Amino acid sequence: MLELCSSPEMDSQTRRSVAGKDAALLRGALVLLCSHLEGFFEELIEDALHGFDLLAPTVAAIPLAIRKKQVIYRLRLAEPADLDRDWRRLLECVAHPLLQDDHPCLPGTRKIDSELHIKGFANPGTSEIDWLMASIGVSECWPLVAKKLGGRHGADTVNAVVNRRNQIAHGNLESSVARSDVEEYVAVLEMVCGEFDGVVGHHLASCTGNPDPWA
Repeated sequence: MLELCSSPEMDSQTRRSVAGKDAALLRGALVLLCSHLEGFFEELIEDALHGFDLLAPTVAAIPLAIRKKQVIYRLRLAEPADLDRDWRRLLECVAHPLLQDDHPCLPGTRKIDSELHIKGFANPGTSEIDWLMASIGVSECWPLVAKKLGGRHGADTVNAVVNRRNQIAHGNLESSVARSDVEEYVAVLEMVCGEFDGVVGHHLASCTGNPDPWA
């Protein structure tokens, strides 16, 4: 969308004449950027869960956080009480292959449902990303990423993009976005995503014993 904006090399009079169009494009670019960030983390979790299903040599090698997420949701009771329904859910829980460390299920047959992890994930701020990462057993992820990024404030950039996206989505016409802002956000978020890909890949490798889980 940045390519559709006026060039910074244009003369000032021409740029003033298309200022309204540029403002709309830049606001749209920021909303789209936030959507791409959300999609990246959802796909990362899906890929990680698929990796655990295929690469973990035993059920015990799959992080307990994943196993709890996959099994315990079946025990949630609903109103009104229904003993037959609740009994069926309990039996499903007991029969789930991730319940027992030594379950003989083969890789690829663990019934890992990624939707249980990403459902409800939206507006991908740092707290929401923390929650998502914890669901696959990755804790304290932001300090790891910050150490890699050095002076580039990845967490601050993520929250800034989400906050400004929310302002735009809720009709705050005073929330303007400069081209330089979007370009900086893109540059930093590309690094953030790269580092999270590495963090999750390392987590997957350390749990499964596969040195190159993304291959």
